[in-house]
Amino acid sequence: MIILAACNSGFQTREQSAISVDTLIDRATDLYEAGHGDAAIRYFDSAFAAKEDITIRDKFYYYHYLYEVNRNMGRSAPERKYIDSMVYVIENTGEEDTMADEYAMANFAKADYLLQDKQYNEAYQYYYKAKASAQKNNDSCALSHYVYKIGIVLYRAERYWKAIPYFKEAYTLFNTCEKNITAVNRLQEITDNIGLCYAKEGAYDTAIVFYDSALSIAHRFRDSFPATKNRLFDMAEAVARGNKGAAYFALGKKDTAEKEMLASIAINMQKDYDNHDAQLTSIRLADLYLTESKFDKARQLLDRVREWQDSNYSQKVALRWNNIMWQYWARQHNDTKAFAYLLRYKTLTDSLDEAEKKLRFIDIDEKVKGLEKQNQINVLQKRDETKKLYLVIAVFLCVTAVTVSFLVYKNYRESKENLRKLQELNDQIVEQKSILQKALDDVAKVGKEKDRILKAVSHDMRSPVNSAMALIDLLLMEKDNLTEDQLAYLNLMRDSCGNALSLTTDLLEVATLSDEKLFKSPVDINALIRSAIELLRFKAAEKSQVIEVSVADEPFAININREKITRVINNLVNNAMKFSPSGSEILVSGAPAADGYNITVKDQGIGIPAEIQDKVFDIFTEAKRFGTSGEQPYGLGLSITRQIVDVHHGRIWFESEPGQGTTFHVFLPLA
Repeated sequence: MIILAACNSGFQTREQSAISVDTLIDRATDLYEAGHGDAAIRYFDSAFAAKEDITIRDKFYYYHYLYEVNRNMGRSAPERKYIDSMVYVIENTGEEDTMADEYAMANFAKADYLLQDKQYNEAYQYYYKAKASAQKNNDSCALSHYVYKIGIVLYRAERYWKAIPYFKEAYTLFNTCEKNITAVNRLQEITDNIGLCYAKEGAYDTAIVFYDSALSIAHRFRDSFPATKNRLFDMAEAVARGNKGAAYFALGKKDTAEKEMLASIAINMQKDYDNHDAQLTSIRLADLYLTESKFDKARQLLDRVREWQDSNYSQKVALRWNNIMWQYWARQHNDTKAFAYLLRYKTLTDSLDEAEKKLRFIDIDEKVKGLEKQNQINVLQKRDETKKLYLVIAVFLCVTAVTVSFLVYKNYRESKENLRKLQELNDQIVEQKSILQKALDDVAKVGKEKDRILKAVSHDMRSPVNSAMALIDLLLMEKDNLTEDQLAYLNLMRDSCGNALSLTTDLLEVATLSDEKLFKSPVDINALIRSAIELLRFKAAEKSQVIEVSVADEPFAININREKITRVINNLVNNAMKFSPSGSEILVSGAPAADGYNITVKDQGIGIPAEIQDKVFDIFTEAKRFGTSGEQPYGLGLSITRQIVDVHHGRIWFESEPGQGTTFHVFLPLA
């Protein structure tokens, strides 16, 4: 018989990333080889589902293992599903080149399945893809499976002499692969199949040489693997000895034949061994006993085969069993029973002949070579089409070159005039640039002069204003000697001086802010907001206004200039108080934001009209308005606030609805 072993990862080495899956496969295989096929599948499914970081390679070997197990258990539907999954997981991710070994394995499996299912044309396509992938990557192990499969098909087609060279070539190719358990079993299998071919052609002595070679492979490598793998070597040895016994029987050496066959049956009749081969060998031995008229021994073997068939039916075993049974009864001179078994034998023979008929006319190698030639023809046709395309492009380029040459000559004459004009324009641009640069320098000079004048004016104004406020304070100390009108005038004068002093302070800050070096340090912004608001509550009380603060109690440090950010808070809250009615509420809140901190000041004031919203941050803006209690407008506070926020690399913006109030937002980065 021919052994069709599982074609798994034996003809390639898995990468390090698949070690975890290899471990799962080894454990599941131990369960399977112990006769627990369904338990092996359940374990492998659950263990793989729990695995993390599953790669494309892991998924492939997951499907590949389940394909092998279901195939060996004779489950056709799951086998097809997992084969398709193997092909899909590689093609869907575009890994055909990086996983070339696995891609060849998937295509061989698909081709084998289609051939078994008698879908021959489809099978050829997948054999071609698998062979092309193996040849592209110079993978002799993968290619050996293709060559071996050709030998198998030729054997089944009873073309034994033609099958032998393919088996020998497969042996040579497979002998270069890593010697794992699958590779060793395949070498035994190929050697045994070569012997079968010689036996089918009547060369029994040569067949025995190859059977002995298969046995020597098993003996040579048995100790190289764990004892758990001995069952595989035992089954391979039993198959070879059974075939060897059949050859000795054909040579008339019946005693030797009986010894070899009995040894083979004793091994493979065990549970979870190759019982199918034990049945076939038992039928051969029964045939030998019939030739020696040992009818009782023959009948015992045949009855045992029948019992096996009741639990594990095989059509080929049934065919041979009925053939021997009709001969048995014929020798017993019971023509009625002999005819009944002969009739069953002929019926089974016709059924198998019909199934194998198409296969006898198949030459996969020629079909695949035909596909290769067709592919070469397609490539040549594409090359021819490409050459034609190149010719058309060349003609087009020639015509284009002539046209371009004419246009170049024409444009050359025009370009000389354009170049002259361009030079004139360039000279004008250089001159305009010089004038513009001088104007920019003058603007910068004027700006510096403006800042100098503002500094001087604001500085010089502070002394007389401070002096006037001191004199007014002295006079107010004698308020008991003043009339009410005098007291009112003095308070008015004091307020005016205070406004003037505040204005000079703003002017001085405007003049120095752009040139001043900003010193920043880590500051608890929550504490800073609370402190600034406490100092403003007295002023808010003058208009019966309430300031609510919403910041966290926990410290939150950011890198800022304490004095400048205090000025920002003061300006925004003063602005809110100025434009809010008496008795209203002002909400000041602060909270960390992504990579920074947000400060919000919300009032219930008169809001900012839409027509001046784009001018509120301008210095000396025309968007000046008196407060709700007649407070004087200066237009510098928000401009200074934005400049301080800008030098902190922050942002300031607002939302406002006339009559509904205004909300100012300030974002300050952490660093």
